[in-house]
Parts: sequence; structure tokens; C-alpha cells
Amino acid sequence: MDPYKARSIRFRTGTVFESAWQLRGMEEFLADMAIAPEIPLYIMERITEVIVENTRQALAQAGDDIDIVYFYDDIGAQNGPLISKNMWRRLIKPFHQRIVEVAHSAGKMVMYHSDGAILSLIPELIELGVDILDPIQPTAKDMAPERLKAEFGDRLSYHGGIDIVRTLPFGTQSDVRNEVRQRARVMGAGGGYILSSSHHIQSDTPLENVLAMYETDLRYPGTNE
Repeated sequence: MDPYKARSIRFRTGTVFESAWQLRGMEEFLADMAIAPEIPLYIMERITEVIVENTRQALAQAGDDIDIVYFYDDIGAQNGPLISKNMWRRLIKPFHQRIVEVAHSAGKMVMYHSDGAILSLIPELIELGVDILDPIQPTAKDMAPERLKAEFGDRLSYHGGIDIVRTLPFGTQSDVRNEVRQRARVMGAGGGYILSSSHHIQSDTPLENVLAMYETDLRYPGTNE
């Protein structure tokens, strides 16, 4: 992908774990993962087959018009992963690996989305082949941008980071601009950062704050106040 492009186009593949528990029911699915893993494995296998084939066909048809393959599976809560690392490694990671492999085989970068506190899984996401991690929720446990950049910034790019819980909905325009500059300074050091909100911007967010996030001039700190 040309780093000087003004835009990138991503192909959104879908989700394995989330689609599976939505079909089964979350409580039942999580219980199955512990006591009857053959059930969730079967469901996720069928879903992954569809995702992999759809992705392969889309990349074959679109060629260079697609820059990034994007998939998502929320595996984090506010204070830690929804399941143990060992359970994630055994039951979910192999399916994610197949999505990454079909993307990389076509020469595409991979963006992976998971909410929440997933610090403990990041080293294995990198090992998996994830190139860009989204959405970076700075209020989740251990997800401070400074730590993420220091520990993994030479191996992983980030997308997100501007807080939708406090700063965007309740901060002033100055608060928003200050956070934008701070994130760009920390996470953008040496490159590898795509500035965006830490999730979908909510309906209670003032338009002025949304504009402040996108219009802050990072070349000249102190302007646009």
C-alpha cells in the first residue's frame, strides 16, 4: 500500500466469535466453550469457511483496489479478556489465523478490531500477523496509549484512541484538540498511527467536538484554539 495515498479502501470480512455466540446465545456459547467445545468449534468452522472464501473471491476480483482486510471479534471487556488466554488460543485464534493468511497471501495488510482490555493478547495478535489494531480504548484497563506504543509500536500500527466516553461527548473543543495532539505525539511517534475515535461516535457527541477532532492542525500545536 502506498503510504502517501490520501485514502485507503478496506474490505470488511465479518466476525467469527461474535457471529457464533449470536447464533447460539452468549451464555450458552461461553458455557459450551468450557464443557462442550465441539459445538462452538463446529459453528465457528462453518462461519470461517464462508469468510475465507468471500475474502478470497473479493481480493481476486478487486485486486489493487483494496488496501486492507478488516475483521472484528470483540474479545475484551473493560477490565480484561472475556475468556482466558488459553481458551482464546485453542478455540478462536486458529480461525483468525486463516483470515489473516488469505489476506497476506494477496499482499494485503490486516486490521483487527476488538474492544476492551486485551493487552495480554497483543503479542499473539502480532504473531498472528495483525498489522493494525483498532480501536484502542484508552479508558480500558492497561490500554494506555503510552504503554501500547512503548511495548508494541515497532511491530504494530494503531487506529483509534480518541476517547468517546468522556472527551468527545463531554469535553470542550479545547479538550478534544489537546487529546488529539497528545495521541498524535505519543502514538504517532515514528509513524504507525491512524487517528480516529476509540469506537463509533455516539449520538450525544456535539458536532463541534467531532469537527475539532478532525480539523486540529497537528503541524502547528497551539493553533485552531
